[in-house]
Amino acid sequence: MASLIQASDGNLYGTTSGGGDAGYGTVFRLATNGGLVTLTSFANTNGASPYANLVQASDGNLYGTTSAGGSPWNYGTVFRLSTNGNMRTLLLFGGANGSNPQGGLVQGTDGYLYGTTANGGFSESGTVFRLTTNGSLTTLYFFGSTNGVYPYAGVIQASDGNLYGTTRNTSEGGFGYGTAFQLTTNGVLTTLANFDLFNTGGTICSGLVQADDGNLYGTTLLGGNTGIGTAFRLELTGELTPLFAFNSWSGGRPYAGLMQASDGKLYGTTQWGGSGTVFQLTTNGQFRTLFSFGYTNGATPNAGLIQAADGNLYGTTTEGGPGYVGTVYRVVTRPAILSQPVCMTNVVGGAATFSVESDGVPELNYQWQRDGTNLVDGADLWGATAADLTLTSLTRGDAANYRVVVQNGFGAVTSAVVKLTVELPAEFTAIQHLPDKTLALSLSTTSSFTWSIEASTNLVEWETLTNGLILRGTTQFIDVNTAGLPQRFYRAVLEP
Repeated sequence: MASLIQASDGNLYGTTSGGGDAGYGTVFRLATNGGLVTLTSFANTNGASPYANLVQASDGNLYGTTSAGGSPWNYGTVFRLSTNGNMRTLLLFGGANGSNPQGGLVQGTDGYLYGTTANGGFSESGTVFRLTTNGSLTTLYFFGSTNGVYPYAGVIQASDGNLYGTTRNTSEGGFGYGTAFQLTTNGVLTTLANFDLFNTGGTICSGLVQADDGNLYGTTLLGGNTGIGTAFRLELTGELTPLFAFNSWSGGRPYAGLMQASDGKLYGTTQWGGSGTVFQLTTNGQFRTLFSFGYTNGATPNAGLIQAADGNLYGTTTEGGPGYVGTVYRVVTRPAILSQPVCMTNVVGGAATFSVESDGVPELNYQWQRDGTNLVDGADLWGATAADLTLTSLTRGDAANYRVVVQNGFGAVTSAVVKLTVELPAEFTAIQHLPDKTLALSLSTTSSFTWSIEASTNLVEWETLTNGLILRGTTQFIDVNTAGLPQRFYRAVLEP
């Protein structure tokens, strides 16, 4: 399955490369709560095997490509589809004007649709084309020889108005492992970078994305110092910088490109790493694996991610799931509290720990508050910015209302307010000499806690007389070891 799009009606739309009534693929609509509707099934004569994502143009219709099918040449098609399933084939590729489009379309600021074919053209090495929404085709560029071959991905239109894309390989010149190019909308091409496999990575199946810093970002399927792909940054001037080399713990072989979410970070998928992964990457190369697939919930995510209006990320896998034929999945981005802190009661001198369990795209940041004021770590308080807040050596002043704000780049959530009650400890209320020369001690407390009673003759060395006492109200304890002692000191110690 290809990457999804979210249309103006709020639904997700995507394609499958197989299945459907005739087995040649489908276009589907999916609500964000999982309700699926198949809008059309390809029949080969009108296209087959749509590998690319759709685009919704300004006229409200969906436009896409099929990599094969379309009589009489079976070189692929461009189609238009309404959101209620009315489809029209706009273009049949015939080889000379390109064949086998693997990438999706983009609508330029001039209203035209732009795309690529992986093969065909003068050198059978692929093309870049422009298309009107009624199917009139202009081939802008024919690849071949030194300027790269086989553009598997579509193009994007960057902030400077030019088109940018990648080729999978280079037949002559360069290093042979693909290029990144700039193309004006009237067909003038500039090769910006040649990938060299080992340092920068190579063999590119994905397109580029322009981030809010103005630079382009993408992935390579192979290469880097581990041989299983890289993520890179490309400036519009052509300066190429490898950001991350995938490895055994991070996953590898990223077939899809990157996207930038509202938190400013880049997100993508890898085919390797168990059954594939979802990852996060900052624009300076800091990497984090967010999720590893386990086949039962999907496998081999060849498609990239999108961020929907609800802030969550959505993607597809080509394998796995209950039917073993792929899944659509959601990555929850905004923080959510899975387990709330609970109210606590302790005594002066004791300790209290509040805990919260949260979910959401890392990195989650925590800020605990007391009566609405942010806390900071100190000698008797730590974890003010962690999931667990601990207070020790409690005083009556610690009795207050506590809550935690959990935040990431996508938003914040505040926990329930919980109360800490701090009571006075057990106190000795009476001491009585008994006729048998033992001593009766009366202790009083207002809460049920577990105490130990200790005794000393010098206030330095203490011995435990008893432990595990659960006191509430007034309790009497007999010390039978007082005979012959000139003095005796007692204390009640709160047990953990």
